[in-house]
Order: sequence, then structure tokens, then C-alpha cells
Amino acid sequence: MASSTMTFCCTCDSLMSPMEDREKQQLMYFCTLCGHKEEAGDRTCAYRHSLVAAAQDMLAKVKTDMLHDAALQRGKAHCSTCGNNESVFFQIPTSAADDRLRLIHICTGCKAKWEG
Repeated sequence: MASSTMTFCCTCDSLMSPMEDREKQQLMYFCTLCGHKEEAGDRTCAYRHSLVAAAQDMLAKVKTDMLHDAALQRGKAHCSTCGNNESVFFQIPTSAADDRLRLIHICTGCKAKWEG
């Protein structure tokens, strides 16, 4: 997986900015201070922004303290961990690039989290 790194000018040691050479259709780095240009070569990742997270990653980010939020709905849902039948539930987006929502439950008995 490619990662983004900072590139510094070999002439003046300033931070170089990524730019596109439209004629060659390739990534270049350009120094805004002295005007030096160089090809990116194998350094083809200028910026990475990941929008999709796995379901387990999303559940790991949910804080169990939300259990005490009076604004959240409570309902009947069976917890497979402790057998309790009450949970706090709310919806979160599946990803920034998608309009779908996930229903997240937090058990009021053992604070287990699950999707559904």
C-alpha cells in the first residue's frame, strides 16, 4: 500500500508541492520557492484519504458511555453475550461515500456492542 511522504527540494530544501504534468500525464513535484521540478517516479501517492471502514472498526470506535445518554432510544433487543433484553440503539453512516446507515446496539446489562 502506497503512503504519502513529504518531498523537499534538492536546491533550496523547501517543501515541494505535488502537481500534474498534463503533457506527460504524470505526477511531478514543484518547489514554489525556487521553481525546481522533479518527477515523482515511484513516489506516486501524493495524498491518501480512506473513506471506508470495516464494520468491526466502526464498532470499536463506538463508546459504551453512550449507554447513559438520555437522548438515545432504548428498546428490546436480545444480547447474545449476557442474555439481557434491553439495549440503547442509534444509527451511524456506513461510510462518508455512502448514504446507508447502520443500526448499532449497546446492551444495558453488559455494555456489549453489536450491529443489527
